Amino acid sequence: EMIAELHSSFESGEFNFSLPDSVNKVELISSIVKQYSTGILSKLDGIAIDFSDWRFSIRSSNTENLLRLNVEGDSQAIVSEKVEKLKSTILATGATIKE
Repeated sequence: EMIAELHSSFESGEFNFSLPDSVNKVELISSIVKQYSTGILSKLDGIAIDFSDWRFSIRSSNTENLLRLNVEGDSQAIVSEKVEKLKSTILATGATIKE
């Protein structure tokens, strides 16, 4: 009960995407930044973009050809919707979800 009172957001968990060698990670991330340009951008570790009711981060692995996606939001519905949109954008490059 105490933890439930402190719970302030819903989280997607981390999704790892294996990118084809032909995909330039920097260009892909730049296109996502442009697509979500109405949010507040941070470039501390990869990118994080904040909106009033949700946020997401995408970072590149330093050891593998992977992108890592995390989404948080005020409701599970928002998180699910945003995860699907971001996954679609990344998967459209030919990427696959790495289990």
